[in-house]
Amino acid sequence: MPTLHSLGEILVDAVPAGTETAGPFTLPRLTLVPGGAPANVAAQVARLGGKARHLGGISTDPWGALLSDALKTMGVDTSGLVSRPEPTALAIVQLAPCGDRSFRFFRNNTADLAVELRQLDLAGIRAGDAIHTCSNTLVAEPARSVTLDALREARKRGALVSVDPNLRPMLWAKDTVDPAPIWESLALADLVKSGLDEATVLAGSPEAYAKRCLDAGALAVVFSDGPGALRCVTASGTVSAPTPKVSAVDTTGAGDSLCGGLLYPLINDACGDAKAALRAIVADPAKTREWLAFAAACGALTVTKPGAMAALPTLAEVKALQGAAK
Repeated sequence: MPTLHSLGEILVDAVPAGTETAGPFTLPRLTLVPGGAPANVAAQVARLGGKARHLGGISTDPWGALLSDALKTMGVDTSGLVSRPEPTALAIVQLAPCGDRSFRFFRNNTADLAVELRQLDLAGIRAGDAIHTCSNTLVAEPARSVTLDALREARKRGALVSVDPNLRPMLWAKDTVDPAPIWESLALADLVKSGLDEATVLAGSPEAYAKRCLDAGALAVVFSDGPGALRCVTASGTVSAPTPKVSAVDTTGAGDSLCGGLLYPLINDACGDAKAALRAIVADPAKTREWLAFAAACGALTVTKPGAMAALPTLAEVKALQGAAK
């Protein structure tokens, strides 16, 4: 079975968990849980039963040990982790009553941003594998060049490249996204997953975004729209699948779970080649619709529980939801 290699950040999410009393004060209680978009994707693939490995810097502080243990618990291969003396990144999550979330990041000179290319074990990436990343390690050097060079090397080795921009403007200088390095990563991608809002920011419209990605060589561009349908745009046209209706508790990690749901069938395909599996799926509208429906079910289940990585569903849970929806 091919392996999914996730590349990028792993961090601590501080998630609201009610309130507590301290003397005269009523204070918000926060639960610290493992997170980070690429790490969540690897965890979702492993949770479904696939082979997944995380590549990136991890701090030698106590939180780094917690995160490494979390990946192992989820079944992710941690041999690609690089120990760094810099601290672990932190994201404080704020939840709206509907379950929607926003973030406040503490991520200056953290371990995930400090890793060097020579420290990454890219030799473990083999033809037929897949590699996935997002834009949060493109925000500054040296992480920017490390990410792009790693994607180029993976592509040379015959791996499928998957990119989800996962835009977080507050991580960029002056809260302003620089689209240039993001488009460099997208130009290397075989599979692109984006929200409609991200596509509009980067290209003016989802249509223009999909065209630019496909013209650069992507085989498929998948658009998510919260609880709305998933859409897959290819050179042959557009296929969509509905997202199951659920009660949202916490939407943190839903997009990462969705990405994992897109990637798991590719590395689990009998052909043993993730890129060949993607080509076969998008060549058949019925297979494409089935592929999207599986990923949509993964994302839907994730929002029904608090915490990103802790909420990722198993294969049995996904199949049960799909069966109930029929």
